[in-house]
Amino acid sequence: MKILIASIEIGHRFREDLGNVTELAESMQKFGQLQPIVVSTRPDSSMYDLVAGGRRLYIAINLGWNEIDCVTLDSLTELQIREIELEENIQRKDMTWSERAKLVAELHRLRGNTMRATSNQVGRALASIHEDIQIAQVLEAMPELANLPSARQALRAYHTMERVILGQSLIAAQPAVSALWDLRLCAAQTLADSLADDSVDMILTAPPFGVDAPNTTTANAAYDTDSLDDTISLIPHFARILKPGACAYIFCADLHYGALRAIAANANLVPASTAIVWDKGSPASPPSTDKRVWLGQHELILVVSKGPSRTLLNQTSLGSVLRYAPPAPSTRVHPMERPQDLLRRLINVSSVPGETICDFFAGSASTLLAATLAGRRSIGAEINPAHYGLAIARLQKLTASIKEEPTE
Repeated sequence: MKILIASIEIGHRFREDLGNVTELAESMQKFGQLQPIVVSTRPDSSMYDLVAGGRRLYIAINLGWNEIDCVTLDSLTELQIREIELEENIQRKDMTWSERAKLVAELHRLRGNTMRATSNQVGRALASIHEDIQIAQVLEAMPELANLPSARQALRAYHTMERVILGQSLIAAQPAVSALWDLRLCAAQTLADSLADDSVDMILTAPPFGVDAPNTTTANAAYDTDSLDDTISLIPHFARILKPGACAYIFCADLHYGALRAIAANANLVPASTAIVWDKGSPASPPSTDKRVWLGQHELILVVSKGPSRTLLNQTSLGSVLRYAPPAPSTRVHPMERPQDLLRRLINVSSVPGETICDFFAGSASTLLAATLAGRRSIGAEINPAHYGLAIARLQKLTASIKEEPTE
């Protein structure tokens, strides 16, 4: 049957982007309407609600038609209309990720289902339903994220914003200095400029190389060149602020090790005869594009000292390969977090209780935590407000559980 287009109420449609309608428009103009749209009657009204066929109705309006062929269904509920809309669109490749997520979430809400029941009814995996509902909630809070290319990118952006907000609230709520540690929200260079000559007993720091690498196997590539430049500019400060005989331990990429070692030597620091190798115990996952590669499972640590190094304390000698598993992804606060056992071991062999440990790239405060547990004072800098706020919370939790009486 034909009805007047003016009598159709389109209402809210989850598919906001109609996609490319050029071919369909040309077909309708040449051959007329080959498939009817679907509408629902309204009780005691001459108006209809659009159920399916939004693209065809849109084209008909633009072609100047007054009437359109349709199939009428009697007085559908909102849930029934949404189910038909889902059935019409859920398998379309050109439906955007945001439209699909919002439609699935709305069906889940209208049905009052468990997520498993929605999964069975929609015919999609339970994990996908959970993600769609989460994404729909994110888009409700931040609609502009729908402009991102994928749902995963939108979730990452939202969680990043959450961490920034949390970090800022923690910064406002927590003091940033205790008797054992001093963590500052500033650039590494700013901290270095503030430190007096011969004031630090040990530097233990991990510039954030590799954090922008496209996969974990490239963490030793020349990513994050700004942080490499930061490290190079800090090395003369290391020579100034370290006490005579004190050591600096610098985590670095394979490609950067030689250059940093030469720069340290030019700054009158004394490089150790060998690098320390942190063996992570298992290799990184291979990139999806090529599984025939050597997979990295280590990081190098450059060791330098101010003049002749103090002998390793409480050790006659140590091997240059230290095997410690990285923190599990589920427990990490920071993506490049180093294991506490490794940090404490380095602290214990190159300092004594009561001395001061410095980290210029504090991240989640792993070095400061390790120093506190080892009875050392510590000072650090972190430029990211989100990481800084979470680091302060970790330090506060630790210091609340111990007596703040550093060894003199």
